[in-house]
Amino acid sequence: MTDRTPSEVLAEIMDRCVNKIKQSEMVTQEFAKQLLDNADYHFGWADRAMQAAATERVHFVTLEGMRMGLEAKKNPVDILANAKRYALEQALRYAQHPERSTSMSSNAMSQFRGVAWAEMNEYLTPF
Repeated sequence: MTDRTPSEVLAEIMDRCVNKIKQSEMVTQEFAKQLLDNADYHFGWADRAMQAAATERVHFVTLEGMRMGLEAKKNPVDILANAKRYALEQALRYAQHPERSTSMSSNAMSQFRGVAWAEMNEYLTPF
C-alpha cells in the first residue's frame, strides 16, 4: 500500500470507477451514432465499443460493491480486499469457462468481460 490511508485509496478507486464509466459511455454513445451513419462499416470496428461496454460494466459492479461496503460501514481495507478477490474470481471464471455460443459477438463480449475483470484485478493489486 502507499502512504495514503485506506479510506483515501478507496475514494481514489471509486473516483476512477466513475471516470471510467463516463469514458466508456462516451465510446458506446459515439458508436451508436456511427451505426446510424453506416452500420455495415462501423460494425467492423465494434470491438472498441464492446471493450468499452465490458469496462463500463466491470467498473459499475466494482463501484456498487464498494458503495454497499461503505453503506454497511465495513472497513475500507476489507472493501478493497473484497473488490480484488471478486475481480480475480471473475477473471478466472471467464478464463476457465469461456462462452461457447453460436453468436460470435456474444463470445467476443464474454472475452472482453474477462479481460476487463483481469484489468480490474491488476489495478487493485497494489492496494
